[in-house]
Amino acid sequence: YTVGIVLVVLGLIAGLSNVKARSEGTDWYSLIIKNPTKYRGTAEEGHGCIIQQIGHNEYLMNKYLMNKIYGDSFYIKLTGSALYVDVHQDDEVSYAGVLDGIYTYTTIRNETRTIPCIAVSYISVVPKKK
Repeated sequence: YTVGIVLVVLGLIAGLSNVKARSEGTDWYSLIIKNPTKYRGTAEEGHGCIIQQIGHNEYLMNKYLMNKIYGDSFYIKLTGSALYVDVHQDDEVSYAGVLDGIYTYTTIRNETRTIPCIAVSYISVVPKKK
């Protein structure tokens, strides 16, 4: 009983510290944007949804966190065996790769955005549920 309460309290503390870090801009996403060369080559894997194809083997993706779309976008470029996987807009994907700096682009509203870049060497499309 006591162990359960301690775990709940620790979970709340971890959640609150993550909220505080995000509000102060000190989460890992912001750290990558501020100092991309420091994190280049860092392994990154997860799940996400392809938002848009922006070039040959280049996509914008939203990362999933706990089966929900995480608000941050990533630029992914396919490399190696990932080049042979057929990926389309709105596909849910699993991926693995390394951080590869940042990518800056102009939105259709003429706003400049800078997002982390992931060189993806493994990607698989999650089958759509029927």
